[in-house]
Amino acid sequence: LPVGKAQGTGWADTGGPARVAGVGVDVSRLRVGTKFRQGGVPRPNDFSYHAMLENSPDLYMRLDRELYPLYVNPAIAKYSSQSGKGFALTSRLEDLNIDERHLEFLRERVRHVFEDRTAVRETLSLSIGSEATVSGEYSVWPEFDTEGNVKYAMTQFRDRTEQHKAEQRAKLNERRLNALYQLTQMENASEGEVLHFVMDSVLSLTS
Repeated sequence: LPVGKAQGTGWADTGGPARVAGVGVDVSRLRVGTKFRQGGVPRPNDFSYHAMLENSPDLYMRLDRELYPLYVNPAIAKYSSQSGKGFALTSRLEDLNIDERHLEFLRERVRHVFEDRTAVRETLSLSIGSEATVSGEYSVWPEFDTEGNVKYAMTQFRDRTEQHKAEQRAKLNERRLNALYQLTQMENASEGEVLHFVMDSVLSLTS
């Protein structure tokens, strides 16, 4: 449209628009990443599945071969400085600001999924800050297109930090009881032998 005389208002003297501005955004990845299924309106269970991912404490991501996150659920906020809803789907995986060891793990496992077409499941410890570390189970599996080709890699990380801590506490308590039992069996041992056993046990139990 011809630009009118009015400056800075966006409107011509006639009352019509003086200029037109537009923004072009590549939404090809967004469209693929958020589309529930081919053909339009999502099925009711699609909404339920999406709601489950959005509210899950587990970290879910859908990645393509080039490591573009097509979907990231809000749990990402626990493992990075990003929030799931604020993340731009045109960004790369590195932009999630997650631990480098985490990134390298995903690179290797996504490559495996696309090349071998099989799922992997491993235990992994992740750093989520200067001091905090979480450990859990990582699963990565392929999603296929209608022709049987691997189209995406879906990932899930389930935090089992508290479970692992409970297991470690149980093992430590078992070792403590075992040390106490051995001590009760040292009635005929010399004082030096008892002290040596006690010191070794203390060092072992307290690291």
